[in-house]
Amino acid sequence: MKIKIFFISLIGSVLILLGSTSLVYLGLLSVKNINIDTLTNKLFQENTVILSWAMNNVNAESLEGMRIPGSWAEIMVVDDENLIITASTQPGHKGQYMYKLPNLLDQAQGIIAAMQIKNTSQIVTDDYMVAIKPLNGNTTLIGLKPKTWERDLLSVQDSLIKQNMKNVKMALVIFLGAGIVVAIIISVIVSLSTGRSIDALLKALEELSLGNFEAETPAGRERENKSFSASFLRIKTSLTMALERLGER
Repeated sequence: MKIKIFFISLIGSVLILLGSTSLVYLGLLSVKNINIDTLTNKLFQENTVILSWAMNNVNAESLEGMRIPGSWAEIMVVDDENLIITASTQPGHKGQYMYKLPNLLDQAQGIIAAMQIKNTSQIVTDDYMVAIKPLNGNTTLIGLKPKTWERDLLSVQDSLIKQNMKNVKMALVIFLGAGIVVAIIISVIVSLSTGRSIDALLKALEELSLGNFEAETPAGRERENKSFSASFLRIKTSLTMALERLGER
C-alpha cells in the first residue's frame, strides 16, 4: 500500500513539474523563432523614411558642418556634369568623383539616370539605400544609408537574447531536478504517514474479522479515518449484538 501511495504521489508531482516546465520552454521557443532579418529590414525601412525626409529639409550649403546619425553613411552634393562631389558630410570626399565611392558605383546607372531627369527617387538594395534629390544649378543631393548599423544593432540584441535563453534553460533544468527531489521527499512522507494509518485501520479490521472484539481503530485527525472509525464501530457493535442474540438462543 505504501509503495502504491508513493508512486501515485510521485507521478502526480512529476507530471505537474513537467507540465509547468514545458509551458516555459515553449515560451522560450517562440522567442527563439523570432526572425531577426525581418526586424532588421523593418528598422532599415524606418530609417530610410527618416533619411528621405531629412533630404527634403537639409541645407546643402552647410553639409560639411552637419552632424548626421550614426546609422547614415553620408549626404553629399554632386555636380551633374562632371560627377564631382562639391560638398559632403564626409569632408575627405569633397573634390572626388562620385564613382570613386564603391556603393554609388554599384548603382551608378540608376543614380545618373535620376540626375539627368531631375527626379527625386530612391534606390534600395539588400545592403544600402541611396536617396536622390535634384537641386538648383545642375547639382544633386545624394544620401547614402547602409544596412550595417541595423544589422549590428540587432545582432547584439540577438546574442543577448540567446545568452538569456541559455541561462533560463539552465535554470529550468535546475528547477526540474530540484522539483523531482522535493517530489520524492514529499511522496515518501505522504506514503509513510498515509500508509501507516491505512495499515493500522486494516489491521484493526482484520482483528475484528478474527473475533477479537477488543480491537480498536487508531485515533486520527483525517476525515477519512474518523469515517472509517465510525463505520468500524458500527460493524463491531452489530457483530456484538448479533453474537449476544445467538447466545441467548
